[in-house]
Amino acid sequence: SHSCGDGRQTRNTTCLDSAGAPAPWEECQQELGTAPEQRECHVPCSFDCVVGQWSPWSPCTRPCASQLHVGFTQRNTTIIAPPGPGGTPCPPPDELTQVETCRVEPCGGAAWVAAPWGRCGLPARAACGPGRQSRTLHCRDHKNNTVSTYRCSGLSRPSLERPCEVPCGTACTVTSWSEWSPCLAPDPCPVDGVLVSSTQRRWRRVLVEASEGGAPCPHLEEERGCAQALVTCKSHYWRVGPWAPCTLADDVECGTGYRVRRVECVNAAGEVTEPTQCLLGEHIVPESSVECQVSCREACVTSTWTAWSACPRHPPCGTASLRTRQLLDGSQDNPGCQGMELRQSEECPCHNFYSTPASSWSSCLVEGAAEGSTRSRARLGTARGSVPPGEAGLCGVGVRYRALLCTRDDGVLAHPRSCGHSGVEEEPCMVECPSECRVGPWGAWSACNASCGAGLQ
Repeated sequence: SHSCGDGRQTRNTTCLDSAGAPAPWEECQQELGTAPEQRECHVPCSFDCVVGQWSPWSPCTRPCASQLHVGFTQRNTTIIAPPGPGGTPCPPPDELTQVETCRVEPCGGAAWVAAPWGRCGLPARAACGPGRQSRTLHCRDHKNNTVSTYRCSGLSRPSLERPCEVPCGTACTVTSWSEWSPCLAPDPCPVDGVLVSSTQRRWRRVLVEASEGGAPCPHLEEERGCAQALVTCKSHYWRVGPWAPCTLADDVECGTGYRVRRVECVNAAGEVTEPTQCLLGEHIVPESSVECQVSCREACVTSTWTAWSACPRHPPCGTASLRTRQLLDGSQDNPGCQGMELRQSEECPCHNFYSTPASSWSSCLVEGAAEGSTRSRARLGTARGSVPPGEAGLCGVGVRYRALLCTRDDGVLAHPRSCGHSGVEEEPCMVECPSECRVGPWGAWSACNASCGAGLQ
């Protein structure tokens, strides 16, 4: 078997009714058809060049014209990660862009305008999977007024329907509830015979996190009050003394040693009794010894290192796990111990993130809602640079946009902030303003070309 390259994915399917309860398999097959259980997949090898997905085809360079013309449309991809030693090389730069010709129809002063796609409609009793979505079309003129559809009859009509899919997400799965905790009296315990109302809790844990729109996790902790009851205080408890200095074995002068303290079971009068009396009260026995360290460089006594702190689930590079220790037995006042390392860090395993375009650039949008913005007129002269009626619009400096994806180096989509952006890229652009025919004032009349009678001037 191979750990990377082309392969197939499999999954198990279950037939459920609209309430989420198991249903006969034949009902799902009759209504929805057989659910796909396999699909092709690809796992990139660690040293291969990683190329992003193709962007959508850009709009035709001539979306409309006074006569039939041939325009161009293109789509792009980008290199996400270069190859490592022995990996598949990246394609040359000219193969990262594809260009095709496109024919356009006469504008006729109007164009099809499509409304946004509606919700993905699913078959009856289906909660997810393949479906269809639709939208409406309108024929509109250059002023965005709805006009008769015959004015758009010569133009390519956008589709009204398309297939869609609602992801069948994984619902959150939790354990059963734990038993309720005991109704414990407050600590410290009040005087015997006092009425006390305390609380008790129960818990459950997450087994499988929700994914791809699956049902979210329910609450994981519940609390309820206990009925008031007379308190009977414990008659025995553990009493602990101070920690002794760090003690080493007789044949060593530094390294790992132990600190000890006295742990005694005493009664309510403070008298030492048998340890079994405290154990009967279900009290946890306090620690009576712990490891400690004596530096081999100086007479410095430290605690043992704490456990490494947990790393986040998907940390950005630079996140660290920490552990610490402390100076003990007066070592914190020893000048020779001040340079000891009391804090250590290790980098958490991290991911690199890459930005890739998710769409082609939008049309150049010129701010035109504010009063005083420059708008070309519907009727223009015949001077060089003028545009046909129906194609005039806002002009000047504007902004165009495109969507960006943030992808982790293992192919998982990440939040745009992991790549340091909002998910949208913008850049300035220019829409050329048309030139109108301008005529100067009339000149003075010339002299009459006849000395007498009728003439011209």
